[in-house]
Amino acid sequence: MSATVIIPTTGSRELHTAIQSVLNQTYKDTKCYIVCDGENYYGKVRTITSEYLGDKRIKVCYLPENVGAVNTAYSQGLFQIDSGYLANSQTPRTA
Repeated sequence: MSATVIIPTTGSRELHTAIQSVLNQTYKDTKCYIVCDGENYYGKVRTITSEYLGDKRIKVCYLPENVGAVNTAYSQGLFQIDSGYLANSQTPRTA
């Protein structure tokens, strides 16, 4: 059974570290679902996640506007997961 980690983000520098942390877990059937909180951050998130484009464990959701609340961005991720386990990882909200 797989596990999904949801990472709401605005594209902070720590996003790369958070993704690597998920991918380096000893439980190998792990997915990472990144929720970009608003179009103002699309460029930052695309730059950071571009090296993972071929990795099927990584999915990115781009919210159309900044909801400004981690809980709301996290909730958007909940609708997208298809695994038996769920975890939350947060990156700092500033770049």
